[in-house]
Amino acid sequence: MQSLNWVTDSKRISPVYGKANMASSAPVTGGGSLKRSGVNPYFARLCSIAAPTSAGRRLDGSLAGVIASTLSHDSRLDSRIHDLGAATLTTVNGRSGAYVTAANIHAPVGSDFDLMELARVFDMATSQVFTSGSDFINSSVRTIKGGYIDKRDAKKIELHISRALAIALTSPVNAEGFAGFLSTGATPNGRGFSVSVDTTNNVASSRTVLVTVTLYPLATVETLTATVGFSI
Repeated sequence: MQSLNWVTDSKRISPVYGKANMASSAPVTGGGSLKRSGVNPYFARLCSIAAPTSAGRRLDGSLAGVIASTLSHDSRLDSRIHDLGAATLTTVNGRSGAYVTAANIHAPVGSDFDLMELARVFDMATSQVFTSGSDFINSSVRTIKGGYIDKRDAKKIELHISRALAIALTSPVNAEGFAGFLSTGATPNGRGFSVSVDTTNNVASSRTVLVTVTLYPLATVETLTATVGFSI
């Protein structure tokens, strides 16, 4: 290994490092497995889980078909590639099989998109905001003095977008067994998001309605620290 650095302009890619043998029904000389990129089991896991679920969720079990003893890189033994922001495969003490260490995205420190599950929920939200928000294109809204949007119409837009977000993000049951892809306890409305129309923008002259949508995502547990002791 000459270097543990790479350069990319994209901040939304999820690079996958490593290979492993995977069980195959195809006839292979010397055995029933083929060496595959870690992308294969990683992508298969992403396709089988809901948006807010981590591809590395231990309760979902090991990666199907992956022969753990053949990992070309095991992040349990060397975490440097994982720490740089790549998705890697790993073995786990006390468990059989191989797992995704975490669904990392190669994003800058502090980015909202450091994990695939966050990016997937964000993409779902933006799709709903775009679709429901575009319903108002070429519609008329009332204004008050100064050209500001009338609060009655601002509320109408907020409710319309909120309904679309609620259907997509608060109704489905997630992998943990409760409803919602967001932290519903983080907001007074119990939905895990807020929608606000800017009532200080001159809509009459700009012909633009400014909307702010804030999402409160579920938290991914990457470390669990326990204290165990005797009491006499």
